[in-house]
Amino acid sequence: MRIVSLWVSAVFLALLAAAYAGAEGVRHYEDGLQLAGTIQLEEVEGRIDHMAASPDGRQLFVAALGSNMVEKIDTRQRTIVGNIHGIKEPHGLGYIPKSNRLVVASGGDGNVRIYDQDLKPVGWVNSLEDADNVRYDPAQDLFYVGYGQGSLAIIDPTKSVKIAEIPLDGHPESF
Repeated sequence: MRIVSLWVSAVFLALLAAAYAGAEGVRHYEDGLQLAGTIQLEEVEGRIDHMAASPDGRQLFVAALGSNMVEKIDTRQRTIVGNIHGIKEPHGLGYIPKSNRLVVASGGDGNVRIYDQDLKPVGWVNSLEDADNVRYDPAQDLFYVGYGQGSLAIIDPTKSVKIAEIPLDGHPESF
């Protein structure tokens, strides 16, 4: 089993933490960021894709696309505190701060799943072929999910329903 050192997450966390005043463990350097540590993802093989974090930076979620799973990491303890197995090609991740829920777009089966803070499923939206990027709009409490050959699905995460669709000219790899 290959062990993946996730130094990218350390840099991501440092950037996230710097955005929040008073965050513990933030180191400021005139020359930029410095690696603060690594987190071993022992079950992860192959490619990782998107990441999401709680606003305080204490939780990091990693889409382990190559292992068909999502890892939940406690960034203070630098340990894995949960995972979701059996997600076919997890891509986009989105975190909902007010409800502590996680949204996972699965490109392999076209599902968008919604999990509670204990990583228990609480809803899903299906039929979104090649579901990929996820963006959260906190003002409207809606998610936008890029999928297919050119569409954005607008999802209400409270009701777990697709409420609208925006057609595009091509696959929305990033938006």
